[in-house]
Amino acid sequence: MRVLLLLLLALLLGACSPPAKFNGTELTGIDWGKDFALTDHHGKQRPG
Repeated sequence: MRVLLLLLLALLLGACSPPAKFNGTELTGIDWGKDFALTDHHGKQRPG
């Protein structure tokens, strides 16, 4: 019972923290990496 209460308290305190800031890079329209392809589980190449 005590472990459950501590877990609940930890989850509630974690929910009160501010969200992490997302730092991303816009890659739309780049020239490099257009020939990138992966192989799926059937062995067929899929474009990236």
